Formats: sequence, C-alpha cells, structure tokens
Amino acid sequence: MRGPELRRSTTDQIVFALLWVAVLLLLFFCLMLVTVNYWGIRLGAIDYQKFGSWGQVVSGSATFLGVMTALVSLIWQFGKNRKEQEQKSIDEQTAVYLWLTSQLVQEDVTDLVRGRQWDLEIQNLTKAPIYVWRVEAEGRPLVDTQRPILPNQNTFNVPLLDDREPSQIPEPVLYFVSREGGCWRRSATGTLTALSQFPCMRGS
Repeated sequence: MRGPELRRSTTDQIVFALLWVAVLLLLFFCLMLVTVNYWGIRLGAIDYQKFGSWGQVVSGSATFLGVMTALVSLIWQFGKNRKEQEQKSIDEQTAVYLWLTSQLVQEDVTDLVRGRQWDLEIQNLTKAPIYVWRVEAEGRPLVDTQRPILPNQNTFNVPLLDDREPSQIPEPVLYFVSREGGCWRRSATGTLTALSQFPCMRGS
C-alpha cells in the first residue's frame, strides 16, 4: 500500500516531460530570433551562404529537436528511477502488518466454553525493531507494553477484547515511526497512510 503523494503518476510524468520539450522548443526559437542577423536573415532577404538552404535548416532543426527529445527522455527516466527507489525504500521501512486472532477458552474435562481470548498479531517484515508504536481501536490503546516490535512475528494478548464475539471486534490501527523517522498509520486492512507527526492519545 502507498501513502498519498508518495509517487508521481505516469500521467504527471508524461506532462512533465512534454513541458520540458515545450520549454526547450521555446528557447530554441528565441535563440533563432535573437541571432537572425548573424545567420544573414534580413527583411525579405536571406544570405544563403550564412543561413544555408531551407533543407539544411529543416535538417538541423530536426536534429536539434531529436537531441532535446532524447535529453528530456533521459531526464524523465532518471526521475522515474529515483521515484521507484524512494518508493522501494519506503516499502521496506513500512512493511509492518497487524491482525487479530482469537481462541475459545474451554474446560479440560467438560469442554465447556468459558470465554474467548483475543491476541494481536504484528508481522514486522522490516530489518529493524520498531521502538515507537501504538495500537488503537475505538480511540483506546489495545496493548499496554513498552517492548519494541521485533522483526518477524509478534504476539500480544489483548484483555480489553476478551470474551467478545468476532462481530463485536473493532478494527485495530497501528501507529509507528520507521527507522528513517517517518510517521505512519497502518490499518488492519493493510491501508498505509503517511503522517506529519506521531499522534498523541485522545484527551492527552
């Protein structure tokens, strides 16, 4: 999943490249206008020894436009590759997912159901522990612990949800700070949102 404004769309990149082409064309024609005297262009008269034939002009202009188009293409490709590298780095830093699991609590002898126990599972696929984090549901913290989210699987008991039926369970949301200092919000459905700062608890 990707946060807002993390990546320029393909359409925006094409528009950006076309704008570059338009600017370069404008500069080219401005340069031609400024240097008309040097090329032998007069009002109604052309010095073909300096200016060359119209075929040479067209050929030279086409060559110039081809070079400029190739240059813009390289600039666009460079920007695209840089964006892809940035997005790859973000994906690596934010590969953290959460979900809830439950199991029935039964008596050993009679198998009488005594309730339901809920656990919070957090899968940290990044390469480093996450030290600043919080999981909320309905505006309240689900777990009360100071330990970091270690790489791979992490399981936390959630007494706040014990004995609730699955239909009564709210969607948990994970707030965390990546190793590069970015603040993020990950929902249980997988949606990732970039935040300007780590949010405070409501009422704090």
